[in-house]
Amino acid sequence: MQEPSFLPQSDQVYGINNRMSILVDETYVTRRVDEWLTDDPLSLAKVKHKYKFELEPHLNRILFERLRRIPNEKKKFLGLDLNIDFPGYDSPIPASIPYNRYPLKFYKWWIENQDLITLSFKERLSLIDQVNMIDKSVLLPKHQALMNR
Repeated sequence: MQEPSFLPQSDQVYGINNRMSILVDETYVTRRVDEWLTDDPLSLAKVKHKYKFELEPHLNRILFERLRRIPNEKKKFLGLDLNIDFPGYDSPIPASIPYNRYPLKFYKWWIENQDLITLSFKERLSLIDQVNMIDKSVLLPKHQALMNR
């Protein structure tokens, strides 16, 4: 496999004309950021999530708009950055909002919707720990067992 020329850099803010090499189907593809936004916004979102780099603000808005058209099943990798329909909100919000503000309500929602969002082990453990402190009777038996170790 050829060594990529423009690997994503976590300390960089990318503009429209910056080039980026992204691994797509086991081959590195190099395009300008605007081409990624147009041709393959999902791959761009995946590397943005993985490498934690920034896009210029107007490019973030474009990426967000393009991602809205993609089914959530393909965006589960976003974890708490994924926009979800959460009870009490009129429009989709980042999952991190109820996760941080209303851990008990989020836990109950997550139990019913685990297929919609992927939480890291650390995020799950933190959520279960917070719910355990608020109302341990709500926890599923397998989650109670985690807290009793």
